[in-house]
Amino acid sequence: MSTFTKIIVKDTNYFDRIQANTNPTITVENTANLTTTFNNQLREKKINVKFMSSEFDQNQANLTLNEKIKITAIPSAFGSFVAFRTEIEQSLNQNYLNHLTSIQTQQRTQTNDNADFTISYVSSYNYYAKGYEDFISNIDEKLIGNYYVEKNQTDVSKIYNFNAPNKDFFKTIGSTQQVETSNESLQTFKNCILNNIDSVMSEVEKYPFYFNFRFETHGNDNLTNFINSTGMIYDLMDFYVNSQPATSTKFDLLFTGDSATVRENVTTRIFPFSTWLNDTNYNLSNLNQIKLIGASYRPIGNIEGKFQKLTLSGIFRNKVKKHLRTIEKVFKNEECSKQVLFYKVEKYINNFLGVPTQTLWFLNKQEAVDYYDTQVKYGTPYAYRLVAYTLIIGNSYQYTNPQFLDNDGEYTVTLDVVNTPSAQVVEIPLIEFSLATIQNPPLKPQVSFSTKMSSDNNIKITLGDNVGDDLNDFVVISEADRTQERLMSLVANNYNGNNQKRYFNSDGNPVYYEIYRLSMPPKNYQDFVGFKIADAKQFFSDSKKTSSDVSINDYISSNTDYYYMIRSVNIHEHVSNPSMVYKVSLVQDADDSKINVEIYNFPKPKLFDNNKKFNSLLQVRPALNQIVFDNNQPALFNQISAKSKLNNIRLGDADNQIWGNTFKIRCTSTTTGKKIDFNVTFNIKTVNSEENFD
Repeated sequence: MSTFTKIIVKDTNYFDRIQANTNPTITVENTANLTTTFNNQLREKKINVKFMSSEFDQNQANLTLNEKIKITAIPSAFGSFVAFRTEIEQSLNQNYLNHLTSIQTQQRTQTNDNADFTISYVSSYNYYAKGYEDFISNIDEKLIGNYYVEKNQTDVSKIYNFNAPNKDFFKTIGSTQQVETSNESLQTFKNCILNNIDSVMSEVEKYPFYFNFRFETHGNDNLTNFINSTGMIYDLMDFYVNSQPATSTKFDLLFTGDSATVRENVTTRIFPFSTWLNDTNYNLSNLNQIKLIGASYRPIGNIEGKFQKLTLSGIFRNKVKKHLRTIEKVFKNEECSKQVLFYKVEKYINNFLGVPTQTLWFLNKQEAVDYYDTQVKYGTPYAYRLVAYTLIIGNSYQYTNPQFLDNDGEYTVTLDVVNTPSAQVVEIPLIEFSLATIQNPPLKPQVSFSTKMSSDNNIKITLGDNVGDDLNDFVVISEADRTQERLMSLVANNYNGNNQKRYFNSDGNPVYYEIYRLSMPPKNYQDFVGFKIADAKQFFSDSKKTSSDVSINDYISSNTDYYYMIRSVNIHEHVSNPSMVYKVSLVQDADDSKINVEIYNFPKPKLFDNNKKFNSLLQVRPALNQIVFDNNQPALFNQISAKSKLNNIRLGDADNQIWGNTFKIRCTSTTTGKKIDFNVTFNIKTVNSEENFD
């Protein structure tokens, strides 16, 4: 898995002919391994540019850099003065927007111990509370108790009747404890603004299960410090959540680290910082649309609001005057100044398609954000996206007032450059991750076989649980196991940086065992599907008891080989890895019986067969992993639908894709020996509907 440490942000539609003919311009480039990257590409250089002057407008209310450049044509680059003039005039009277910048991304601590800018995300399962799980399974996540709200005794949104969380309360929900929810929370908890939240681990662990994510924040400056200290940050967040100041634009995002990949044409919401700065509504517009958690908010009067905005305007002006790039810096691809104002964490059910079920907003204030999410359901996958709302001091410039001169074959033009700040708050996606909470599957069982001396076709299978833990591959036997495999993959990094391994332990004792039996030698574990003969069940109300010495009798024919496989199953129906396969036979004579047990090993599979026999018809089609649809592929990143993305959609999740490749298939007659070759090329055919062109 690639590790990305930085994101470079580039305007998709930025192209300035003058800049491109003078300096390298950043373009998206396809590479040999079908990935993309940014490349500093210089077109054939045709002009030289001299940067003559640059100064801010004398009007103090105008943050405009008035600049002047002189362009000289390289000899022989243009066939005539008219060609030179035509080339330059194509760049006049156009507005160029450039917000080139970069931002550091957090590295997951579970997979990178040496990271200096980190994020951690884990799920925790503590104990089984049937009443609690039944209660939350039938309601929306936003109606489940939020840890930070429930610990606040004065919060009217609190739904749990306790002073502090405790196991007895959660275990008795539905019996002695009743919980009432309010549908008002469906809207209130859709957007939660959090500040000054603190977590007590001993309290959090009283919840049956939860998620925790912690990420380090980007540094502050005097602008963010002022917004945070005055409480204006709540107004800024509310302005973005409940107003419609944002427009959509497209950026190319280069994710760099130990490898590089580009997401092109990412539709991104932006809004001018000055739009909020000039807004005269100083209070939250609709408090029942936002839940403030840990945030102390008070309404601001007009006089106080005007004074705060005036002070902030001065801080903002100084920031712009200090960091606005000159046209020379734009030409050299120097990055814009940026500052993260606040963060958003979007929470989706299952995957990133559609709209988030909940959005959490955090200040860029503390060194790190540490959040415990108890508004989750057991066994449900959740996808989270961390977004940085970043103030970028970009450039909006135009070329005006051209003064052309043909000095005996030396072609020159002097241009005025009107260079103004484009201070935009831009959504920059940083990290995506998925989590689920599950009770870890049990260890594979202990198994023994026995029979009585005088047994009449009767054997006894004794089963017991193992103690400890194990990090191993999960053996998927049936389609039903694939759901468990996905859940285990989402919690794998809780225990090991190598997320290919799955974790098993004895914390959740087996409640029963699955016993499979075959009368023919199996080729693999999948051959046992459909041949389960019994569930050896042993339920316990006292969690301190174990399921050791559970036994079952099986009746088999004598002097016949049977093949047994057993799996442990916990209270959530999560299965262990299968036991070894036991080859068992009951040997009987006139007055005695004995049992033979040996470990059976599967025959080694034939890894590859490049020959197939057929009669008259041959069908060639891609394997399932070549055509399966991946909802999380780059073309669908940050999209609520796949509309207009058809040409960028990829099929399959196989490491080696067949699309665009040609294969030779040779058919040989078994009677005549004649041969015929077919060259088969696999391509994806797209059919654009009318709707796709909207």
